[in-house]
Amino acid sequence: MDAQRSLHRQLFETINKEMDDDDFRSFRSIAQGKGLRPGEASKCNTPSDVLDKLQRKGKIKLGCYQALKDIFAEMEQEGLIEEVTKTERKLEEMGCEISDEIPQPYDNLKRQASFPGETAEEKRRRFRAQSSSSSLDSNPSFERQISPTAEQRRGSMTSYWQFDSSASARHPLRRQSSSRSLPRSPQSSFDDNDVTREELEEREDCYKQGRGYVLIINNFSKEREASENDVEGLSDFFKKIGYKVQPKKNLKKDEMMDALDMAKTEIQKTAKGKNKYSCFICIVSSHGDKEGVKSYDNQTVSIAELQVPFLGDSLKCMAGSPKMFIIQSCRGKQKQPGVDRADEEPGDEGQLDVSDVMSSATTPRDADVLVAYATTEGFQAFRRVGEGSWFLSKMRAVFNHKHQSDHLMDMLTEVNDRVSHRTAIGSKPAKQMPCQVSTFTKKFYF
Repeated sequence: MDAQRSLHRQLFETINKEMDDDDFRSFRSIAQGKGLRPGEASKCNTPSDVLDKLQRKGKIKLGCYQALKDIFAEMEQEGLIEEVTKTERKLEEMGCEISDEIPQPYDNLKRQASFPGETAEEKRRRFRAQSSSSSLDSNPSFERQISPTAEQRRGSMTSYWQFDSSASARHPLRRQSSSRSLPRSPQSSFDDNDVTREELEEREDCYKQGRGYVLIINNFSKEREASENDVEGLSDFFKKIGYKVQPKKNLKKDEMMDALDMAKTEIQKTAKGKNKYSCFICIVSSHGDKEGVKSYDNQTVSIAELQVPFLGDSLKCMAGSPKMFIIQSCRGKQKQPGVDRADEEPGDEGQLDVSDVMSSATTPRDADVLVAYATTEGFQAFRRVGEGSWFLSKMRAVFNHKHQSDHLMDMLTEVNDRVSHRTAIGSKPAKQMPCQVSTFTKKFYF
């Protein structure tokens, strides 16, 4: 029994160490809907505090972690689910009974017992519905409360981050990905100032809705551990919303250019049919430098080379339609340090007042193009073993939860914010700042 309890405690310690600030806020928020009251959740300053509260209320206990796995599934943390599953396997080998039931909180036992004749499964469903009714709405300042930094929680934990320009030392503890399909959080209903999707079609400030074509190129897939997680997660998202997805991996430069040409050809073929594409998205995950991304034969492919086949004069059927290039790679060898925020001072901005600008029905060749970089020029981009890249993993999470309510630039702004709060722990803590270059002329909704 002591060995079982020791494994139970080790699981809690692992979860506490594995979570960064963003993970913790999500964990605390979802746990509030799984049995914790708003007041109880607001007093939790670390993942350990949340785990302890859930355990004290009887939601999780030795050998019974289903509530914990449900929370991690909503967080889309496959690595943490795998850690729980590994602990369950070890406990089972020691003779501990493993249950997938969710215990009833002690303060709800009386309410649960007031429905005689219910089956255990009916009680469980009813309790879930009751507990989920508790939401952040009752405590709107909850997410704004200050929590300890990830560095403070981890203490002296050794760094196990990797960056995409070269191999780095790995921490012995790795999040392992799971091939199982995880349940997704319920999707929010579309809300753009109470405008429906049908009404959105009539708006002149939005791109037309339709089916998109997505080309995903993942180079150095074995060397860049966990990059497959990014590809699979984004593929799942785009397939879910009805886009055509074409994944490729480990392409030499000429093969990359061929893949781009094949995408262009297919878009042209469907240009006049009912299945025509409304947008093009190219995602490249690879090593890189300030000149561009690396092909599998270690040649540089510039961002301009990726774009050329799809610009207005090369692919006229997509003129006026959005083209996106999402680049997950380093753009240099420097590690970006964190800096204290200073008060902003007003600057001198020149203004050009032109009253007789002539409008035109033509479109610039470079219009309607967006390039989303994982990091600013000159700096490294990071991956987490077992999870995937900071940039694409946060993008996947934001897209899944916000695509029905937010347009693309708003979602990318949230991705910027989430990634900016992460810190790579090592001899010198490092940050990462995604950025976008856009010539979009309208709002884009998936």
